[in-house]
Amino acid sequence: FYLLDDQFAQRKYKHLELYYILIDRTGKTILLQPSGQPMRIFNNPLGIATNTFNFEQQLGRLKAYLDLKPDFENNKLEKFTSRISSGSFNGKKTPPGSYTPSGRLFRAAYYKERIDLAASEKQALNNCWRLLDSVTVPKSSKYQPTYSVYRSAACLSSLTYYFEDYYSFNPIKINLNKEASMNSSVKFYTCDSSVR
Repeated sequence: FYLLDDQFAQRKYKHLELYYILIDRTGKTILLQPSGQPMRIFNNPLGIATNTFNFEQQLGRLKAYLDLKPDFENNKLEKFTSRISSGSFNGKKTPPGSYTPSGRLFRAAYYKERIDLAASEKQALNNCWRLLDSVTVPKSSKYQPTYSVYRSAACLSSLTYYFEDYYSFNPIKINLNKEASMNSSVKFYTCDSSVR
């Protein structure tokens, strides 16, 4: 298992701080935090990743914004659970509008609880992209060196990965079928960065 930096990247991103979300076919999700040694792995019942430090602590802070289900707090959510809260937002704070990693995590979790559940993969992708619109960090060299280098979503039933880099307007669609998983060579996918 290898994690790559931007040494061989066509576009250099300078201060690259990527966190990785890994999902298996059952919907179990973990977050891989490579910033520091040893790397840390967290159970991730949210199914959301930002580069927030101390992920476990941030999960605890979600209580200020969501009325969390007891199964969430006890780490006993059933597979493919779409919602982690009761759906009641009475008396809860509205997530901050900042672009800090924690602010984006809280906002994504909050909106994920409120968004209509999709009836199809196309609707789910649309939901994901609209939600990601609210947490995508714009490039601002004078303010901070980091921005949303890319965004992605995955569909477990079709084994499809959707990816869009910062400069693209259309996500690329990659099917992660058995043939693709058996490929022993590196395959590169290009992102169309032009406006259509």
